[in-house]
Amino acid sequence: MKPNSKDSLDHRSSLSVPKLAFSLILFFSLFFTLKSLYTPHSSSCTSSSSSLPSSLPTRISSPLPDPDDSETDLRHIVFGIGAAARHWARRRHYVSLWWRPNSTRGFVFLDRPVKLSTSDDPTHYPELITSKNTTRFGYSNTKGTRDALRMTRIVSEMARMGLKDVRWFVMGDDDTVFFLDNLVRVLRKYDHTQMYYIGSNSETHLQNIQFSHGMAYGGGGFAISYALAKEIEKMQDRCIQRYPGLYGSDDRVQACVAELGVPLTKEPGFHQFDVYGNLFGLLAAHPVAPLVSMHHQDLVEPIFPNVGRIQALTQLRVPAKLDSAGLMQQSICYDPARNWTLSVSWGYAVQIIRGAITAREMEQPARTFVDWYKRDDPIGFSFNTRPFSKHPCQKPYIYYLSKAELNPSTNVSRSEYVVHKMPHPWCWWKVNNPERIHRVEVYKKSNPHKWDPRQAPRRDCCRVLPTDKEGTVVVDVGEFTEAFPSFTPTDNYLINCGSNSPSTTDIANRKFIGDEWFSSDSVSLSATRTTSIRGSNLSGVSSPVYFSARIFTKPSTYAFRIKEKGAHLVRLHFHRFNSSKFGLSNAQFHVLADGYLLLKNFDALTMKNVEIREYILWVDSDKLEISFVPSKKWKFGFISAIEVISAPKDLILEIAQKVDSSGVVKINGFSKNGFETLYRVNVGGPKVTPFNDSLWRTWVPDRRFLEPSGKSKEVHFSGRIKYQSGGASREVAPDNVYDSARVIVASDSNMPKYNLTWAFPVVDGFTYLVRTHFCDIASAVLGSLYFNVYVNGNLAYENLDLSTITNSLASPFYADFVVDGGDNGVLMVSIGPSNWSSASGVDAILNGVEVFKLSNSVHSFDGLISGESILRKCRGGNGGLLVPLAAAMGLLLTASLILRKRFMGIHDSSVPWSRLPTDVSEVDLKSGY
Repeated sequence: MKPNSKDSLDHRSSLSVPKLAFSLILFFSLFFTLKSLYTPHSSSCTSSSSSLPSSLPTRISSPLPDPDDSETDLRHIVFGIGAAARHWARRRHYVSLWWRPNSTRGFVFLDRPVKLSTSDDPTHYPELITSKNTTRFGYSNTKGTRDALRMTRIVSEMARMGLKDVRWFVMGDDDTVFFLDNLVRVLRKYDHTQMYYIGSNSETHLQNIQFSHGMAYGGGGFAISYALAKEIEKMQDRCIQRYPGLYGSDDRVQACVAELGVPLTKEPGFHQFDVYGNLFGLLAAHPVAPLVSMHHQDLVEPIFPNVGRIQALTQLRVPAKLDSAGLMQQSICYDPARNWTLSVSWGYAVQIIRGAITAREMEQPARTFVDWYKRDDPIGFSFNTRPFSKHPCQKPYIYYLSKAELNPSTNVSRSEYVVHKMPHPWCWWKVNNPERIHRVEVYKKSNPHKWDPRQAPRRDCCRVLPTDKEGTVVVDVGEFTEAFPSFTPTDNYLINCGSNSPSTTDIANRKFIGDEWFSSDSVSLSATRTTSIRGSNLSGVSSPVYFSARIFTKPSTYAFRIKEKGAHLVRLHFHRFNSSKFGLSNAQFHVLADGYLLLKNFDALTMKNVEIREYILWVDSDKLEISFVPSKKWKFGFISAIEVISAPKDLILEIAQKVDSSGVVKINGFSKNGFETLYRVNVGGPKVTPFNDSLWRTWVPDRRFLEPSGKSKEVHFSGRIKYQSGGASREVAPDNVYDSARVIVASDSNMPKYNLTWAFPVVDGFTYLVRTHFCDIASAVLGSLYFNVYVNGNLAYENLDLSTITNSLASPFYADFVVDGGDNGVLMVSIGPSNWSSASGVDAILNGVEVFKLSNSVHSFDGLISGESILRKCRGGNGGLLVPLAAAMGLLLTASLILRKRFMGIHDSSVPWSRLPTDVSEVDLKSGY
């Protein structure tokens, strides 16, 4: 039967509508799929889950706040290591170098499973897993491999694992070596709840151009915050499909991160090392940043000579453990006596180079390597470089790390570097040959807070220390914030006299110990009658150490045990306050120390409210005694605080220049004299308090000493003062003295015809040490400043050229002159132009002045009577108790004889003895003065 045409038509009609709808749905599905794959995105921020048109702004979900506000630690980091099965047996040793079992977390992503040998310990590296299949993703780059696709997805694969307590995912290759403590230091700076992409570029300039300056190179390692990883996980698979032509995994990750609008945060401690050759130049001039990673170790020479790559990297583990923050950090210093430049890359190597090479040049890596395209071209790198040596005489002598150890009690490390023998060309320079140096010792105090984000990064500094070790250079490395390690005196007694408190902190943040709290074997007080008092109405007193005092009504002595013989600073603090027990204004006494008479008849009525007397005394024994002797029977002595401090070795030199009208004569053996500090002046600058001085000194402004003899100009310097070995140290004078000065400047191209003079009242009959401090912070160039220095009108230094002495601007120098006080009671210091001065520029400069009184021939700072004679009279005065006793005994003996004679009836016509007085007074110690 022929089918009914209408029925047939109706049947066809009923099927045509669903077919048409299905075709339309299929067509539009294919259209939008192809559009999403091949149409570039115009939006700067795309959402991984949004189906909105790309022209509309989209919102990225904010990360949830982290309930754990603890500091980021190693447990918060998960490593994703990209590896290939064919290389794993060899490269696993690189991973084992830095992996910490039971502390680190992570995975090694392989292209296929590997068979482990029986000798393998799987705890020495992360868990091995096989990457997910990536065959569905397109890859069209003819120079790369499809491994890039699976390594790209390491980020999203780890994000999908649901790991707990994760803040950062860190990617690397199987030949990447991480320095974990420094990695943690870097990541702690950033908020993991925000989207961060952290890493660094390639060392080769063309690599960054070919790929991207905004890309973190994966071999050097990069870090992705958990917040960013979760966003990448949502969109990475679709993102990968849009970039089939890219080469590697790191540029694909960067492409997806760019779509999320997150830039690269550069941290220079991540090292891709896209170079060939020797890494010495790069490591010896490491950026001022913590060393985080090293890559491509298979492509470069071992970092230490004469060993394999793994063994060379293993050598870094010891210094990394001792001071990871300081590892590979460069410090630059100079040995002016031998005209050498030294560069210390701590924990790695030391260089000694003839001549003075600027820090600006030394901080540039020397080209011991070629770029990724094997070209030795300065413009081939993404940073400045320099030749290994510009001159045959300046080929460096290199010393590599031999051993390192830490003194836990001082937190100071001692590292030793031995010479790497290599041929050096003949040098005709008249400069000391470093060839005689076989070993370098470096001392460094570790600072785990060096990379605190609240502190600005700064290169370490160093100085060459004196040593009697043959063939050895000793270097001290420190931080510019401290200059060098702060001065720590061997003997350091700070006594708060009369205080019942165990310790009192002064305004310089030093702890003074109550004199009753010292152990008897370190400090002792021998006294028959002393009283401790506390003042009242002390609201205007600057330091709490002046709230109390000890009173001496009889001769009394403090005895200090001396551990280090030599020069010592002795400071006596007096505060004349009100007390209900004693009126301190009535005090009058002598002070003696170690055979020196420091103060004679010191009258409290004439002193300032607070007075500090400072002395520098040479102590040859193991005990220093300071005695207080009342001047009269009804007088007494007192003291508020005492300091006895070992002086730095360079505070007083062995040699000084005696200046008088006949000329300048050198004096030897000068340091063993006794000195009293009279004036300490900061020329051209403000007052310097003990808080800003490493020896806790006070420097006063110079205006009240400056004579109105001519025009001067104050100059100030905000840069770094360059202390040099053999020159002035911060213990000689602090930065605050050397970064200000008073200068004579030529005006209108006319040479100034006057001197600047400072006048200091002194006592006639004594000899004085005048210390002048200079630091050229005013000249534009070296060799432009020449001037004369005068003391008491006599030429002390002619044509002083600081450039020749320091070979640098802003480098301090000081000169000591010994002069007689004269007969007018004034000591004068002057500076002025010399015959070599220029009519344009600075013609004289002075930064600071100190004046010290020398003890006289009887070891006195106060008159012509010696301390020994005072003590002799004191001992005689104590005999006042014996005289009445002897008189009484004599009277008893006489009476007994008279009674005996009377008893025996013997008549005696002699005159009877007179009765001796019993009120014998104290010896007047003022007599004969």
